[in-house]
Amino acid sequence: MAIAGFGEIAEQLRRSTVLIHAGGRGSGSGVIWSSEGTIVTNAHVVHGSSVRVRFGMDGSSTRL
Repeated sequence: MAIAGFGEIAEQLRRSTVLIHAGGRGSGSGVIWSSEGTIVTNAHVVHGSSVRVRFGMDGSSTRL
């Protein structure tokens, strides 16, 4: 049984999800919260680390 609109919802979620690499500590995920660039994640993902964020929408990345 297919869910109407499921593909569109999945695509919207993919575009707003980021992968966060936190130095040598591993990685976690986050969500783009605002158009100004606010990203929400758990504190243990980025605590005291230099982080690199990879965007799900296009695969680009940036260091924060």
